[in-house]
Amino acid sequence: MKQSLILTILVTLTSFQRASAIPFQVRADLDSCLNSAGLTSIYPSSSGYASAAQAYNLRFQYSPAALVYPTSENAVAAAVKCAGSLNVPVSARSGGHSYAAYGLGGQDGALVVDLSKLKAITINSDQTATIQTGNRLGDVALTLYNNGGRAMPHGTSPEVGVGGHLGCGGFGLDSRMWGLFLDQALSARVVLSNGTIVAASPSENSDLFWAIRGAAPSFGIVTEYKFKTYPAPSSNIIFSYSYWSTPQATASSIFSAFQTFAQTSAPPTLGIQAILASAGAPGQLYVSLTGVFYGTKSDFNNAINPLLTKIPKPQGTSVVTYGWLDSLVQLGGQSLNTSTTPDGTDTFFAKSLMVPQEAPMTSAAIQSFFNYLGNQGTSSDTVSLTTLYSMHCEP
Repeated sequence: MKQSLILTILVTLTSFQRASAIPFQVRADLDSCLNSAGLTSIYPSSSGYASAAQAYNLRFQYSPAALVYPTSENAVAAAVKCAGSLNVPVSARSGGHSYAAYGLGGQDGALVVDLSKLKAITINSDQTATIQTGNRLGDVALTLYNNGGRAMPHGTSPEVGVGGHLGCGGFGLDSRMWGLFLDQALSARVVLSNGTIVAASPSENSDLFWAIRGAAPSFGIVTEYKFKTYPAPSSNIIFSYSYWSTPQATASSIFSAFQTFAQTSAPPTLGIQAILASAGAPGQLYVSLTGVFYGTKSDFNNAINPLLTKIPKPQGTSVVTYGWLDSLVQLGGQSLNTSTTPDGTDTFFAKSLMVPQEAPMTSAAIQSFFNYLGNQGTSSDTVSLTTLYSMHCEP
């Protein structure tokens, strides 16, 4: 796999997008069809509609035509057929953590097929796992580890849904070692736009299987995946090397060393990111090189030293070894059992750019970017955080 650099910019602000709703008669016909199919649904007139239709990112407020909560893939198919017969757009919601509220349709008037009641997880005799897409990453991690000490690569937020995470990629700090979340899929069950239920794998509907690993929302609703799993590492070293206030020129040189290290020296067992933010004064930036090493302390020291010898002495250093589950809790900042944690909300703008291995950021580009962060960035009236991930994860 290619080495890439992803730049993610998060900026908190407030604005809202709206789209047109479906006609009244279409809404009434949709309600009638869903009720006739015996589906548990929430409509705009329902008392729980406002909370059910709330987006994770409060910049977006959409009004679904209805939200349905199927308990089987046949029920998912029935909901899709109802919507299809009336030309109502359909959106699956696996976890609800969508940055742009695509789980709510990305517009008014969609039928939201909420998969939260499809939560079966089966650990198979060959150490694969069959997982329905109503599960969330934290609960999957707990179940895999508690049933044989298994693990998979995935993101750090426990509340992210399996369906959405795999359907659009699925990067985690362990992806340099194991690949993306989507790389672990062996097969799937998919409800197509006409309500047909099909299997997809490398040997059955292989074109569909290729498509749903990265662009699933455009091709169907996946109700379950079969995954390969891995033995969970016993030693997981979470580290950070921080500069609480450093001149932008120094920050630029730190990042240049970080990029070179990622290209030339970082082993696959090292997941690392650079976090940049304002230090509160013009020309001053906060920089943190943080991540996880999957291995022993001595191996970690050997892995990280080529970077540490190229950067100034950090103002703050933390290196702590955790077991697998404890490392996930530390990275996610909350319990892995999402049934005990209510869904949160936030207000932000996010954008991602990818820099491929064959064309890394030039010295001039890095200096220009850090000059901007250290000047216009520190004077902005928004709260901003820039995160740059270095990884081997572009398939």
